[in-house]
Amino acid sequence: MRWYIPTLTLSIACSVNGASAQTPPGTQSPLVTQSPIASQSPHGGPSAAELYSKMIAAMSSEAAPPQLTYDETFTPYGLGLRILSVRGTSVVHVAYSSDKTVHVFHVRQTDGQNTVQLVDAASGQQYTAELPFWSPAWLAPQAPPTPADQTTVISATREKMLADLISANGSPYAPVFAGVENLNGFLVYHLRLSSQDAGVHPLSDVYLDERSYLVRRAIGDFRDTSVTTVTGDVVLDFGNVGRFWLVTAGRIDATVHAYFLTRSGSATFAASRIVAGR
Repeated sequence: MRWYIPTLTLSIACSVNGASAQTPPGTQSPLVTQSPIASQSPHGGPSAAELYSKMIAAMSSEAAPPQLTYDETFTPYGLGLRILSVRGTSVVHVAYSSDKTVHVFHVRQTDGQNTVQLVDAASGQQYTAELPFWSPAWLAPQAPPTPADQTTVISATREKMLADLISANGSPYAPVFAGVENLNGFLVYHLRLSSQDAGVHPLSDVYLDERSYLVRRAIGDFRDTSVTTVTGDVVLDFGNVGRFWLVTAGRIDATVHAYFLTRSGSATFAASRIVAGR
């Protein structure tokens, strides 16, 4: 993600890591939240460490679809959408904005490619864009973010989150069992995660399907102090699309602290009409 703060206007290119921010007062996220059922590990059930291991095993066994087509709906709650041209390629950005326009894009992407084809459903305008933060195909290989790429905070955080969900090279997190909950009609194990380096390992919470141990929701925190202090979180919701387990929706929250001004915003994104090619 890139942050631009001229006249206190924040641009967030898609990446994530750091502390959490709240949805602005008076707004509600359309994402369905979880309801607690139990605060203690079920009798005779697996420990937090065992659940974490089962999660890694389940998630790392998933494969990315060779090709995806879908519609993506972006809904602003103080964070608006911008598409900028950077070195001949379009980049999807999020920025603080009073614009309440809901954007819908028709998207086509191929596994292993770092660009997608976007068509604005309202205007018909077409873009060849860097892989957006909302991408359902979360296992698509990507080059690691580098300063030369000016990768934005949101996208970077997202990639770190997803990498940690399938990494079997030792656990960078200390998992704590937080309860069995109901998430969008599914029973899930809620684990709270902490690491010694949240900038590299940003996951704070994961919600595991009670039967498959696949992640149904992951939350990651980000903190950027390169220009001013920006904190926030990224929420990714997963679900079945045919035989694939993909990101189907999510939310971004962000707060900027500059001088004596604090400004917050959020946005949601959701995929529909997803067709996963084999």
